[in-house]
Amino acid sequence: MKFRTLFKLIQVIIFFVFPFFLDKTGYAQLPEGLERCKSGNSLILLLIDESSSTKESAEIYRNSAQQIVNSLTQCDHLTAIAIREDSISKAVPIVNIEIPKPKSISNTIKEKRYKTAYEDYLRTTKTESIKKINDDMKKSAKKTDIFSALKYAGDFFKQFSNFQSKRLIILSDMIHATNPYNFKTNLPSVMDVEAHLKKNNLEPDLSNVDVYIVTGISDVSGKAYGNIQGFWKDFLKKYHAVEKGYSNTLLNY
Repeated sequence: MKFRTLFKLIQVIIFFVFPFFLDKTGYAQLPEGLERCKSGNSLILLLIDESSSTKESAEIYRNSAQQIVNSLTQCDHLTAIAIREDSISKAVPIVNIEIPKPKSISNTIKEKRYKTAYEDYLRTTKTESIKKINDDMKKSAKKTDIFSALKYAGDFFKQFSNFQSKRLIILSDMIHATNPYNFKTNLPSVMDVEAHLKKNNLEPDLSNVDVYIVTGISDVSGKAYGNIQGFWKDFLKKYHAVEKGYSNTLLNY
């Protein structure tokens, strides 16, 4: 009987109380003096490789993620997703945040209060987001499915049309390791991959998306690293992305 009572209480909270803490966009209600942006600044998708082969790069990835989060300003949107063996079927955002702006008002006292509210909100949101990303990076994936993650990215960016820029940041050694390809043992051609992706409806649309790749400390080096880098440069060009950087650290961001 007690269990049923508790269950009903939880239902009441979910259906009647919790919605009051959300605005019509589905995000948490904003503090007084802040408002959602009608048009966006930067739309950012962060893909984080959590496979075992990237564990030596954890500090580089954490620093890169922190740099990205700290760069956020009003009207930016950031979503972070883990690259796993099931990058599409179980894609649950680590963070999904939209930075609001202070309301414009002629009252000087209120304007100052709204600006302070914005700065507090921004600081708290950044701190919480960095913690969530760092905590999630402690997990480990068995395999790396980069192609599915890129398909997710293409679908993600197509949802939004009101942003000035679209940025995709990939923290990964870029060693795809999910059937039918394992880049460490056999690097396919872009043409072969294109046929496979087309057959399985996995082709990404990355038109006009700025792409930054941070490999960190890769399991491969020398010629193998260069070959994998060359593959991805050709792949991104094939799918109309704008490659902005491919390095072991986050450059030119």
